[in-house]
Amino acid sequence: MDETFLSGLRILIVNFLPFCFLLHNKVFIQAENQFACFSKAGEAETEDVAFGIYDANGRKVKITFGKDKSLNFSSNSTAQIIALANGMAKTEIGFNTLKLMDASDSKITIEVDTVNTIPRSDGKISAAETYPIISTPVNSYGTPIGRVYISKAKIIIYQATIKDVIARNHGKILINGVMIDTKKFSLLDILSSYLIHEFIHVLDARSSSALNPMAARVEVERRPYEIQLQYFNELDEQNRAK
Repeated sequence: MDETFLSGLRILIVNFLPFCFLLHNKVFIQAENQFACFSKAGEAETEDVAFGIYDANGRKVKITFGKDKSLNFSSNSTAQIIALANGMAKTEIGFNTLKLMDASDSKITIEVDTVNTIPRSDGKISAAETYPIISTPVNSYGTPIGRVYISKAKIIIYQATIKDVIARNHGKILINGVMIDTKKFSLLDILSSYLIHEFIHVLDARSSSALNPMAARVEVERRPYEIQLQYFNELDEQNRAK
């Protein structure tokens, strides 16, 4: 695992305002879903667990990272996963995040919803969400023997919602107080940025509201927004250099 990148995640001190986009009196948000499920993991299971991204049938998606930053995928990889991974890998921050996700101790499934716009009970509209399962390793007596962690997570990117917001606001979207002109980026770039954001909720324990239920939202969202915006900055620099 890239320790330099992990260290960078731990020391980011950025006081962004919470991300919101007003749309017909609703707030457009991306966040980790706070209603986490909980489970206990036996000692044997934790020793034999596989890591990273999984397909819908519960098989690991194997990604091989080339020295030239090329990616190769196992045969069970869907076109959607391949596209999003390659989208992330366009930038240094995205490539490193993908490597960390591939080596993480969580089983992650990814879904892009191209149809539904999901309203929440608080009147907000979701752009992306992470649904984590929190586990505690236990021994044969049921006694906890390790830290609580995210053993599984389902990430959903709501493409229909994202496209609708972009269309209604002339190609612009507000991310944590920063206006992004999406005309500079492809739809895949936008979706990949949201996936990076959600990955950080899984990778960094301090960015998980499920692991830190008493933490303020601004604290939980700080690093995910920082990394997401860095992805856009690096893409923008690449585009200007062409």
